[in-house]
Amino acid sequence: MPEMSVADEAELFLKMIADPGCEPGLYECLACFVARRVEDVGCDDTRLWTQWFRDLKSPTATALETRLFDLGVTCDCRLVTRGYRMHRALLVRDLMTDELSAPDEMPDCAGVRRTSTKPCANWERRPLDDWQPPRHG
Repeated sequence: MPEMSVADEAELFLKMIADPGCEPGLYECLACFVARRVEDVGCDDTRLWTQWFRDLKSPTATALETRLFDLGVTCDCRLVTRGYRMHRALLVRDLMTDELSAPDEMPDCAGVRRTSTKPCANWERRPLDDWQPPRHG
């Protein structure tokens, strides 16, 4: 992605703060917030929402990007397709095919400490050998 000018960054910042859904809830976890934002506005192949979350909730979490990169998370949508997956207890079984899939609506965030960058109990770390390519857009 090309380097953004200061004016472009300022415009993006103003758009983000004008959007009422762009702020994480008080106890909302990183995975629930990023999944919600990607569902609402899509993924732009960056970790924009991940960084926004960190900047607002836990600015001292300087190792977050490295930790996520080690999981293969190079953009926001990969956080919930490669880094984490919805906990099995929340998945819905298709009675015709016996396959498990995410529910039609995201469950409410189970909550974390206010400054945590870890996922809530709704998510589990995806095993590194269980990787599937993410679908964008």
